[in-house]
Amino acid sequence: MERDPYSLLGKYVLIGITRISADGEFLEEGECHGRIALVDPDLGIRVALSDGEVLTLPPDPDSFRDAKPGVYRLRSTGEEVVDPDLTTVWTIREPTPDWPR
Repeated sequence: MERDPYSLLGKYVLIGITRISADGEFLEEGECHGRIALVDPDLGIRVALSDGEVLTLPPDPDSFRDAKPGVYRLRSTGEEVVDPDLTTVWTIREPTPDWPR
């Protein structure tokens, strides 16, 4: 079942991100969290993070899952997030050094 993209607006989300190099080597992983401030099919899904930054994710609402109630401890910082609305996990592959050509 497809998620209505606009149902994400205002929800609090816990985000996991893994970065890998262009050749597939692990670089780092971490978590962040914040409130979804914008959903746009062209601009993406913008999250106002807890540290004041803005993170733009691809416009793929089906990548968000309803979070189970509870306390989530971020491995990267030890910070605790209580009862987020949603979770999402992304893997970012870094571009090759010669991209774009």
